Amino acid sequence: QMESSSPIALPWQKGTQLKVSSGNLSSKEVYSIDSDGMQSDISSSSPLREFDRYYALYPYGVEGISCDIGSGTSYAGVDYPVQFRSDIPQVQKGVLGSIAPELNLCAGIGGKDGLLKFRNMYSLLKVEIQHPSASKLVVRSSGGKYLSGPFSFYAADIDPDDDFDRFYIRQRGGTSDSVTLLPPSGEKSF
Repeated sequence: QMESSSPIALPWQKGTQLKVSSGNLSSKEVYSIDSDGMQSDISSSSPLREFDRYYALYPYGVEGISCDIGSGTSYAGVDYPVQFRSDIPQVQKGVLGSIAPELNLCAGIGGKDGLLKFRNMYSLLKVEIQHPSASKLVVRSSGGKYLSGPFSFYAADIDPDDDFDRFYIRQRGGTSDSVTLLPPSGEKSF
């Protein structure tokens, strides 16, 4: 079973895939979400054996996202077993009441109880626009910090509490200090 601990609550979507690994990184399988909602069971045609710890990446199999669970990435003395590579688009389409799956990168961790707890790998911005003719929203960072482009995201749990507590983000190449949000598909304005 899985639940989200994100401050911005987004429901799981039935049929979306995620990748789950044993804590010792020896076994990895693709699972599917069984139901829509804030909590859901997951299933696989090749379920993993019982382990003390599990890692998970969501979503899996979405164009533009490369994700893996494994060792080999260390920074400042911490080994990061969960890794995403993603290109955050500079121009994005709004989604009413939700977020595009390719922009909702989450890392999950769980123990023997089988409950996976997920955290968003990057910040989400929730906006409410009440201007009927607004055709786009441009968000710029202060101080030239990058908001879009190719990034790598890493997560680790350095204490035994089954919750990620260490994150590392690395930029990979040219990026932009802005994101342009367009109205949802089929809409001319927000």
